[in-house]
Amino acid sequence: MTKFKQILDEDEILITFCIIDDITKAMGMQGDKQQKMSESEVLTVAFISHRYFGGNYQATLSFLKASNQSLFKNLLSKSRFTRRLHRWFGLLPSLFHLVSALKRKISLSSLYFIDSFPVSVCENIRIRRCRLAKGEQYRGYIASKRVYFYGLRVHIICDEEKFVHEFVIVDGRLHDLEGWANASLYYLSEGDKVIADSAYTRYDFEEEMRREGIEWEPIRRKGSRRYQGEEFEAWKRRARRVVETVGSVLRLYLGKRIQAVTLKGFLLKIMMAIISYNLHRLFCLAF
Repeated sequence: MTKFKQILDEDEILITFCIIDDITKAMGMQGDKQQKMSESEVLTVAFISHRYFGGNYQATLSFLKASNQSLFKNLLSKSRFTRRLHRWFGLLPSLFHLVSALKRKISLSSLYFIDSFPVSVCENIRIRRCRLAKGEQYRGYIASKRVYFYGLRVHIICDEEKFVHEFVIVDGRLHDLEGWANASLYYLSEGDKVIADSAYTRYDFEEEMRREGIEWEPIRRKGSRRYQGEEFEAWKRRARRVVETVGSVLRLYLGKRIQAVTLKGFLLKIMMAIISYNLHRLFCLAF
Protein backbone atom coordinates (compact mmCIF):
# COMPACT_ATOMS: atom_id res chain seq x y z
CA MET A 1 0.00 0.00 0.00
CA THR A 2 1.46 3.34 -1.02
CA LYS A 3 1.86 6.37 1.20
CA PHE A 4 -0.76 8.13 -0.94
CA LYS A 5 -3.24 5.29 -0.37
CA GLN A 6 -2.65 5.41 3.39
CA ILE A 7 -3.53 9.11 3.60
CA LEU A 8 -6.17 9.49 0.88
CA ASP A 9 -8.82 7.05 -0.32
CA GLU A 10 -7.82 6.71 -3.97
CA ASP A 11 -10.93 4.67 -4.83
CA GLU A 12 -13.20 7.41 -3.48
CA ILE A 13 -11.27 10.06 -5.41
CA LEU A 14 -11.54 8.15 -8.69
CA ILE A 15 -15.27 7.50 -8.27
CA THR A 16 -15.86 11.11 -7.24
CA PHE A 17 -13.98 12.27 -10.33
CA CYS A 18 -16.23 10.10 -12.53
CA ILE A 19 -19.36 11.54 -10.88
CA ILE A 20 -18.10 15.12 -11.30
CA ASP A 21 -17.06 14.44 -14.90
CA ASP A 22 -20.53 13.13 -15.80
CA ILE A 23 -22.17 16.15 -14.14
CA THR A 24 -19.91 18.67 -15.90
CA LYS A 25 -20.69 17.00 -19.22
CA ALA A 26 -24.41 17.22 -18.46
CA MET A 27 -23.95 20.92 -17.65
CA GLY A 28 -21.99 21.50 -20.85
CA MET A 29 -18.94 22.71 -18.89
CA GLN A 30 -16.05 20.82 -20.46
CA GLY A 31 -13.83 23.87 -20.89
CA ASP A 32 -11.30 24.65 -23.60
CA LYS A 33 -9.59 21.69 -25.27
CA GLN A 34 -6.24 23.45 -24.85
CA GLN A 35 -6.56 23.40 -21.07
CA LYS A 36 -4.05 21.01 -19.53
CA MET A 37 -6.23 20.51 -16.45
CA SER A 38 -9.91 19.79 -17.08
CA GLU A 39 -12.83 21.32 -15.19
CA SER A 40 -13.54 17.92 -13.62
CA GLU A 41 -9.98 17.70 -12.33
CA VAL A 42 -10.17 21.20 -10.83
CA LEU A 43 -13.37 20.32 -8.96
CA THR A 44 -11.94 16.97 -7.84
CA VAL A 45 -8.84 18.66 -6.39
CA ALA A 46 -11.17 21.08 -4.56
CA PHE A 47 -13.06 18.04 -3.23
CA ILE A 48 -9.79 16.50 -1.98
CA SER A 49 -8.86 19.80 -0.36
CA HIS A 50 -12.07 20.07 1.68
CA ARG A 51 -12.24 16.34 2.39
CA TYR A 52 -8.70 15.98 3.72
CA PHE A 53 -7.08 19.42 4.11
CA GLY A 54 -9.79 21.67 5.55
CA GLY A 55 -10.10 23.66 2.32
CA ASN A 56 -6.43 24.68 2.19
CA TYR A 57 -5.85 24.66 -1.57
CA GLN A 58 -2.14 25.47 -1.35
CA ALA A 59 -1.46 22.55 1.00
CA THR A 60 -3.52 20.22 -1.22
CA LEU A 61 -1.69 21.15 -4.42
CA SER A 62 1.70 20.87 -2.70
CA PHE A 63 0.82 17.45 -1.30
CA LEU A 64 -0.43 16.11 -4.64
CA LYS A 65 2.68 17.37 -6.45
CA ALA A 66 4.99 15.80 -3.87
CA SER A 67 3.22 12.47 -3.32
CA ASN A 68 1.55 11.24 -6.49
CA GLN A 69 1.59 12.31 -10.13
CA SER A 70 -0.53 9.48 -11.56
CA LEU A 71 -3.93 10.99 -10.73
CA PHE A 72 -3.27 14.62 -11.68
CA LYS A 73 -0.42 15.01 -14.15
CA ASN A 74 -0.95 18.69 -14.94
CA LEU A 75 -1.56 20.39 -11.61
CA LEU A 76 -1.91 24.16 -11.72
CA SER A 77 -0.28 26.75 -9.52
CA LYS A 78 -2.30 28.03 -6.56
CA SER A 79 -3.28 31.30 -8.30
CA ARG A 80 -4.32 29.64 -11.57
CA PHE A 81 -6.21 26.93 -9.71
CA THR A 82 -8.12 29.55 -7.70
CA ARG A 83 -9.02 31.51 -10.84
CA ARG A 84 -10.30 28.36 -12.53
CA LEU A 85 -12.36 27.42 -9.49
CA HIS A 86 -13.83 30.93 -9.26
CA ARG A 87 -15.34 30.43 -12.73
CA TRP A 88 -17.67 27.94 -11.06
CA PHE A 89 -18.98 30.38 -8.48
CA GLY A 90 -22.33 30.98 -10.20
CA LEU A 91 -22.66 27.31 -11.20
CA LEU A 92 -21.99 25.69 -7.82
CA PRO A 93 -25.69 25.82 -6.77
CA SER A 94 -26.59 23.89 -9.95
CA LEU A 95 -23.80 21.41 -9.24
CA PHE A 96 -25.13 20.98 -5.71
CA HIS A 97 -28.69 20.28 -6.94
CA LEU A 98 -27.46 17.70 -9.46
CA VAL A 99 -25.51 15.86 -6.75
CA SER A 100 -28.63 15.95 -4.54
CA ALA A 101 -30.69 14.52 -7.40
CA LEU A 102 -28.26 11.59 -7.63
CA LYS A 103 -28.75 10.86 -3.95
CA ARG A 104 -32.53 10.81 -4.30
CA LYS A 105 -32.14 8.19 -7.02
CA ILE A 106 -30.18 6.01 -4.60
CA SER A 107 -32.53 6.38 -1.64
CA LEU A 108 -35.47 8.51 -0.52
CA SER A 109 -36.04 9.81 2.99
CA SER A 110 -39.13 10.93 4.85
CA LEU A 111 -37.42 12.42 7.92
CA TYR A 112 -35.46 15.66 7.64
CA PHE A 113 -33.64 17.94 10.07
CA ILE A 114 -32.90 21.65 9.88
CA ASP A 115 -30.31 23.68 11.75
CA SER A 116 -27.90 26.58 11.31
CA PHE A 117 -24.31 27.24 12.28
CA PRO A 118 -22.18 30.40 12.19
CA VAL A 119 -19.11 30.89 10.02
CA SER A 120 -16.96 33.70 11.37
CA VAL A 121 -15.10 35.98 9.01
CA CYS A 122 -12.74 37.05 11.78
CA GLU A 123 -12.40 37.19 15.55
CA ASN A 124 -14.54 39.80 17.31
CA ILE A 125 -11.48 41.74 18.43
CA ARG A 126 -10.45 42.23 14.77
CA ILE A 127 -13.79 43.41 13.38
CA ARG A 128 -12.63 47.00 12.88
CA ARG A 129 -9.66 45.85 10.78
CA CYS A 130 -11.56 43.23 8.77
CA ARG A 131 -11.45 43.89 5.01
CA LEU A 132 -13.33 40.79 3.92
CA ALA A 133 -16.76 41.99 5.09
CA LYS A 134 -17.86 45.29 6.57
CA GLY A 135 -21.22 46.22 8.07
CA GLU A 136 -23.51 45.66 11.00
CA GLN A 137 -25.41 42.99 9.05
CA TYR A 138 -22.59 40.55 9.78
CA ARG A 139 -22.84 40.87 13.56
CA GLY A 140 -24.68 37.77 14.78
CA TYR A 141 -25.51 36.13 18.08
CA ILE A 142 -25.27 32.45 19.06
CA ALA A 143 -27.99 31.99 21.67
CA SER A 144 -26.88 28.51 22.78
CA LYS A 145 -23.37 29.75 23.62
CA ARG A 146 -24.38 33.31 24.52
CA VAL A 147 -21.64 34.78 22.36
CA TYR A 148 -21.50 37.16 19.41
CA PHE A 149 -19.76 36.46 16.12
CA TYR A 150 -18.94 38.40 12.97
CA GLY A 151 -19.67 36.67 9.69
CA LEU A 152 -22.30 34.55 7.98
CA ARG A 153 -24.86 31.99 9.06
CA VAL A 154 -25.37 28.76 7.12
CA HIS A 155 -28.75 26.99 7.26
CA ILE A 156 -28.79 23.34 6.22
CA ILE A 157 -31.49 20.71 5.93
CA CYS A 158 -30.38 17.08 5.87
CA ASP A 159 -32.02 13.67 5.99
CA GLU A 160 -31.48 10.79 8.41
CA GLU A 161 -28.62 9.53 6.21
CA LYS A 162 -26.75 12.79 6.91
CA PHE A 163 -27.03 14.05 3.33
CA VAL A 164 -27.56 17.80 2.89
CA HIS A 165 -30.48 18.55 0.55
CA GLU A 166 -30.48 22.33 0.77
CA PHE A 167 -28.44 25.15 2.23
CA VAL A 168 -28.98 28.88 2.60
CA ILE A 169 -26.17 31.33 3.39
CA VAL A 170 -27.26 34.61 4.98
CA ASP A 171 -25.82 37.52 6.95
CA GLY A 172 -25.03 36.68 10.55
CA ARG A 173 -27.52 39.21 11.92
CA LEU A 174 -30.60 37.49 10.46
CA HIS A 175 -32.78 35.35 12.70
CA ASP A 176 -33.22 31.70 11.75
CA LEU A 177 -36.76 32.27 10.43
CA GLU A 178 -35.64 35.22 8.28
CA GLY A 179 -32.65 33.32 6.98
CA TRP A 180 -34.69 30.26 5.98
CA ALA A 181 -37.40 32.33 4.28
CA ASN A 182 -35.74 31.91 0.85
CA ALA A 183 -35.55 28.11 1.02
CA SER A 184 -37.36 26.20 -1.73
CA LEU A 185 -38.02 22.87 0.07
CA TYR A 186 -38.83 21.42 -3.37
CA TYR A 187 -37.62 17.93 -2.35
CA LEU A 188 -40.21 17.56 0.42
CA SER A 189 -43.32 15.54 -0.39
CA GLU A 190 -46.53 14.50 1.31
CA GLY A 191 -45.88 12.45 4.43
CA ASP A 192 -42.43 13.90 5.15
CA LYS A 193 -41.51 15.22 8.59
CA VAL A 194 -39.05 18.03 9.38
CA ILE A 195 -37.54 18.30 12.88
CA ALA A 196 -36.37 21.83 13.68
CA ASP A 197 -34.94 23.83 16.54
CA SER A 198 -37.29 25.99 18.62
CA ALA A 199 -36.00 29.05 16.74
CA TYR A 200 -37.89 27.85 13.64
CA THR A 201 -41.28 28.01 15.38
CA ARG A 202 -43.88 29.81 13.28
CA TYR A 203 -47.48 28.64 13.46
CA ASP A 204 -48.69 30.07 10.13
CA PHE A 205 -45.83 28.32 8.31
CA GLU A 206 -46.62 25.07 10.12
CA GLU A 207 -50.24 25.31 8.94
CA GLU A 208 -49.13 25.96 5.37
CA MET A 209 -46.86 22.92 5.43
CA ARG A 210 -49.59 20.78 7.01
CA ARG A 211 -51.95 21.62 4.14
CA GLU A 212 -49.32 20.14 1.82
CA GLY A 213 -49.12 17.00 3.96
CA ILE A 214 -45.74 17.87 5.51
CA GLU A 215 -45.22 17.86 9.28
CA TRP A 216 -43.05 20.76 10.48
CA GLU A 217 -42.03 19.85 14.03
CA PRO A 218 -39.88 22.39 15.91
CA ILE A 219 -38.80 21.56 19.45
CA ARG A 220 -41.38 23.13 21.77
CA ARG A 221 -41.00 24.40 25.29
CA LYS A 222 -43.22 23.09 28.04
CA GLY A 223 -46.34 25.24 28.29
CA SER A 224 -46.35 26.31 24.62
CA ARG A 225 -49.60 26.07 22.65
CA ARG A 226 -48.60 23.00 20.63
CA TYR A 227 -46.55 21.15 23.23
CA GLN A 228 -47.05 17.39 22.66
CA GLY A 229 -45.58 15.90 25.81
CA GLU A 230 -42.08 15.39 27.16
CA GLU A 231 -41.61 11.97 25.55
CA PHE A 232 -42.15 13.30 22.02
CA GLU A 233 -40.03 16.40 22.66
CA ALA A 234 -37.21 14.22 24.04
CA TRP A 235 -37.35 12.10 20.86
CA LYS A 236 -37.04 15.24 18.72
CA ARG A 237 -34.03 16.43 20.69
CA ARG A 238 -32.33 13.05 20.25
CA ALA A 239 -33.18 12.91 16.56
CA ARG A 240 -31.75 16.38 15.93
CA ARG A 241 -28.28 15.16 16.84
CA VAL A 242 -28.01 14.03 13.22
CA VAL A 243 -27.99 17.58 11.85
CA GLU A 244 -25.77 18.77 14.69
CA THR A 245 -23.24 16.11 13.68
CA VAL A 246 -23.46 17.23 10.05
CA GLY A 247 -22.79 20.83 11.08
CA SER A 248 -19.72 19.74 13.05
CA VAL A 249 -18.34 17.77 10.09
CA LEU A 250 -18.91 20.71 7.73
CA ARG A 251 -16.83 22.89 10.05
CA LEU A 252 -13.99 20.37 9.62
CA TYR A 253 -14.39 20.62 5.84
CA LEU A 254 -14.00 24.40 6.17
CA GLY A 255 -10.96 24.25 8.42
CA LYS A 256 -10.21 26.30 11.52
CA ARG A 257 -9.85 29.45 9.45
CA ILE A 258 -11.17 29.99 5.92
CA GLN A 259 -8.35 31.28 3.72
CA ALA A 260 -9.97 33.89 1.43
CA VAL A 261 -9.17 37.45 0.35
CA THR A 262 -12.65 38.38 -0.92
CA LEU A 263 -16.18 37.70 0.30
CA LYS A 264 -16.86 35.91 -3.00
CA GLY A 265 -13.98 33.54 -2.31
CA PHE A 266 -15.26 33.05 1.23
CA LEU A 267 -18.72 32.08 -0.07
CA LEU A 268 -17.19 29.82 -2.72
CA LYS A 269 -15.33 27.83 -0.07
CA ILE A 270 -18.49 27.38 2.00
CA MET A 271 -20.43 26.10 -1.02
CA MET A 272 -17.55 23.88 -2.13
CA ALA A 273 -17.26 22.40 1.37
CA ILE A 274 -20.96 21.44 1.39
CA ILE A 275 -20.73 19.93 -2.10
CA SER A 276 -17.58 18.00 -1.13
CA TYR A 277 -19.30 16.67 1.97
CA ASN A 278 -22.30 15.52 -0.11
CA LEU A 279 -20.02 13.79 -2.61
CA HIS A 280 -18.39 11.91 0.26
CA ARG A 281 -21.81 10.92 1.66
CA LEU A 282 -22.87 9.80 -1.82
CA PHE A 283 -19.82 7.54 -2.01
CA CYS A 284 -20.53 6.10 1.47
CA LEU A 285 -24.18 5.39 0.62
CA ALA A 286 -23.43 3.82 -2.76
CA PHE A 287 -20.40 1.77 -1.77
